[in-house]
Amino acid sequence: MFKQLAKQGLILFFLFFLSLTFVRGQDDRLNTVIDSLINQSRKTFRSDPFAALNNATQASQLASSLETKHSLGHALKMQANINYVLGNYPLALDLFLQAQQAFENQGDSINMIGVIASSGLVHKSTNNFKKAIEIYNYAFEKAEAAGATDLMAKIINNKGVVLRKIGDYEAAERSFLISLRLKKKLGNEKGVANSLTNLGNVMADQEEYDQSLSYFKQALEKEQELESKEGMAMNLNNMANLYLRINNLDEAISFAKKGLAIAEQLTTKIQIKEASKVLSDAYAMKNNYELAFDYYQKYTVAKDSLFNEDEAREIGRLESKLELIRKEIEVEKLNRENELKELKIRQERAQQQLFVIVALLLVGILVYVLITQRQKSNLREQLLKSEVAELRSEIKELIVKHETNLDIPLESLNEKLIHPLSEREYDVFKLIFSQKTNSEIANELFVSINTVKTHLKNLYSKLGVSNRKEALSVVLDTN
Repeated sequence: MFKQLAKQGLILFFLFFLSLTFVRGQDDRLNTVIDSLINQSRKTFRSDPFAALNNATQASQLASSLETKHSLGHALKMQANINYVLGNYPLALDLFLQAQQAFENQGDSINMIGVIASSGLVHKSTNNFKKAIEIYNYAFEKAEAAGATDLMAKIINNKGVVLRKIGDYEAAERSFLISLRLKKKLGNEKGVANSLTNLGNVMADQEEYDQSLSYFKQALEKEQELESKEGMAMNLNNMANLYLRINNLDEAISFAKKGLAIAEQLTTKIQIKEASKVLSDAYAMKNNYELAFDYYQKYTVAKDSLFNEDEAREIGRLESKLELIRKEIEVEKLNRENELKELKIRQERAQQQLFVIVALLLVGILVYVLITQRQKSNLREQLLKSEVAELRSEIKELIVKHETNLDIPLESLNEKLIHPLSEREYDVFKLIFSQKTNSEIANELFVSINTVKTHLKNLYSKLGVSNRKEALSVVLDTN
């Protein structure tokens, strides 16, 4: 029986192990597909953003179906980046937030910080520069705390771009210098070239032309080493523009022609436009109007083409910005409602606490009054007892003092009194002289207490006193 159960147990364990292996194998295969979709999306999101978006969306849907969801954050981030490029800013921001949450759930703090920083691009593109800078500052602090130097370099560079856009050139220069230092430390040559270009532009904004030219030359050398034709065209045109500004027309024409040649190979319209404009202006200044006109026509074609693209992009950008503002208003409204609810709860708690404090205070005062009254009552009682004890002590002293003369005949006593005592009053007097109580006197004389009180009243009247002590003193003094 035991062997049969053991055999069945082994079979069940084996089946369970196979199921786990199958599930794990399925997950591994799906993760491979997801990673492939994300990589494909990265490769094509600039050349074919809609196809890239389709791949990224499939990747996020597949990642959501898995229990581990380790690729979900990357897929959502890819979706966000593509929507940002397409100008769908509200959706891009929402996807960045979803990606941030996914990375946080996975405990991936580095990618989470990167996504936070990426959301700053949305605010920069919708001209919400203050919000963008706040996000970059926050993300930079987090990246610095995590020791993520590459993230720090990207974030501070993007912050510099925003600062330059709002005209804070000195702060922008500081940001680009920090970015340059960090990228050199990382050995990121392409990043170094980008920071040098940014520094050249911001120095030109401040009319520091020699310094600007030096940065552009360094950037150009880096781009040539990297064989980055797009970077080369951009820096050649930057230098051409700079030479034009300082009226060095020959150098401006030379660099602009080099930039234009590369730009036409790449069909990069924006660089074709930049180079053609410099050449048109330079030849016009040299009075060569024929060449100036030829390059102006080239400039106009590139500009018109870009204008149509920019115009469509600008319309989309404005629509997205409007939608984003609406969403921010809704969020702000919700936050205010939550703040009001929280304030109301705090007020109710404060009122409850105040009520409890007042109640405790009243109870404390009542207890204090009761204790004080009790203490006063005890004190009065002690004082009365003390007075009674003192009175008894004095009476005893009087009795002891005149102990030999206590036996005073009635006749001798009456001779000294104006109003003589009766025999019964005399008997009562002798008994109070021996400190008998009213009850004891009544028992000894076989009379009632009221009778004793009547005799005492008459006795006090005849002696001209009001109590036993005075009566004894009078009688003793007459003795």
